[in-house]
Amino acid sequence: MLDSKFPFELVRTDISSFYEGIDRKRLVEKLERDQLLSPTSKKYIKQVLDSYGLISGTPTGVPRGVGISAYMAELYLRPVDKAIRAIPGLVLYCRFVDDIMAVFARPSAGKNLGSFKELIITIFGDNGLTHNATKTSEFTLANTDPKKFEYLGYRFHLKPGQCEISPSAAKSPIRKFFKLDNALLSVV
Repeated sequence: MLDSKFPFELVRTDISSFYEGIDRKRLVEKLERDQLLSPTSKKYIKQVLDSYGLISGTPTGVPRGVGISAYMAELYLRPVDKAIRAIPGLVLYCRFVDDIMAVFARPSAGKNLGSFKELIITIFGDNGLTHNATKTSEFTLANTDPKKFEYLGYRFHLKPGQCEISPSAAKSPIRKFFKLDNALLSVV
């Protein structure tokens, strides 16, 4: 898809200070509405969140490294995932924790949707979250200008008819490069 000549539009973004930015009050309200947990489980989770609030001194955030935090973060992001998946023209949606990549095919009929990136940023705002501007980009894949972005510890460098993938400089001191050419992956 990254090597396609179809005018797909790609949005790469990241939620800024994700674990620290979760609104605990909103999270507890989601827990109350969601009937997946027993009252006792909800009580213990609220105690953990309240204790974290006392320790951190802020009304936002869930503790890192606590087993339930990843589950709470996923629960918190359900409406974000649902809203992004509802954007007309979505072809591919990938999210790993707070790192997001979405590919769109702009619908030919109907209203002008504007920037897909701005739609996603608005969805974040509607859910009490913000985007990391330095890790957010949007571009048309069919445009022949070289493009670079990073996702999940890898750097993608797109050129016409070619997609090079390498470890991100921040993630790996090993500089192994991979080349994706004509749907074949080989070590160079």
